[in-house]
Amino acid sequence: MIWFVVACIVQALAGFFYLFAGLIVPPYGLVFLWVLWIAATVVLVRFRDRGPLTLVIPAVTIALWYIVIWMGESWFGWTA
Repeated sequence: MIWFVVACIVQALAGFFYLFAGLIVPPYGLVFLWVLWIAATVVLVRFRDRGPLTLVIPAVTIALWYIVIWMGESWFGWTA
């Protein structure tokens, strides 16, 4: 259960970046990021009994945020 609590804390910290990504991305990108974060949080809750495997979900969430921001900047010209 401690793994789940730690994963939830890290997921909440990742949510901070998803919440304030609106400073970098346009509204349609922000909605896409929020949907990604909510989906990852649902997956995290469903995996709560998997022990240390739950720590993978926040790591993937952080990686997805970075990838979406990078792709938006490279391909769509998003700037801060």
